[in-house]
Amino acid sequence: MAHGRGTAMNQMLLGKEQIQDNLDTLAQLVDQQQLDLLALQELDIDSFWAGGFDQAQWLLGKTAFNCAALGMHAETWFYRFGTALLSSIQLHQARSLSFDPTPPSTTKGLVAARIHWLHLGESMPVLVISVHLDFSRKSVRERQLANIIQTVASSPLPIILMGDFNEQWQEEDSVVRQLVEQADLHAYEPASTVHPTYKAKRLDWILLSDDFEITSYSTAMDAVSDHRLVVAEIRWRDPQ
Repeated sequence: MAHGRGTAMNQMLLGKEQIQDNLDTLAQLVDQQQLDLLALQELDIDSFWAGGFDQAQWLLGKTAFNCAALGMHAETWFYRFGTALLSSIQLHQARSLSFDPTPPSTTKGLVAARIHWLHLGESMPVLVISVHLDFSRKSVRERQLANIIQTVASSPLPIILMGDFNEQWQEEDSVVRQLVEQADLHAYEPASTVHPTYKAKRLDWILLSDDFEITSYSTAMDAVSDHRLVVAEIRWRDPQ
């Protein structure tokens, strides 16, 4: 989301109407893609530095989504922002986890909720998560990784984990690779270089438990923020 600034350098240089126009562009892209679920990072609620309005409610009013789960991890008089899940499927038992503060960078975290998804004639609960890791220091991301692994390990449910990890797969001791290995998740073509999300880097990921497989995967070419939107079609894996 980048606080609604689109491709501008800083949201504080934009007026409220321009930020709302940027969110309208995102909403149009979301509806074009016919998404059922959207994971966002850097979404603001009544932030002075980002127009002073509820960005989640704005998007709900402009898209086919009808519910949201929010995790406001960074809060001062100047801003209030974090991670979010927007969905056309009812979200249940939403909970937010803020990681330990990491000055001088702002606090990051995750928000998780349950959806129910039909599988073999039964409505099955699934844990969906939106996460954002620190952009500036690998040592911080590694500490935050432990929180994510604990969240995944504590749930018996199938998992869809989405977010901005600020790391690539091929980096030494990549937190993405560590998460996949330690939490028994998998990524789509993880070593591929054809799915960049931030400039030439692939920093944004969708990670799944073995209950699921991805049948299509792309990064949207429309520039709606500094990161590209990752779009995937997911289905239950056929029973063996």
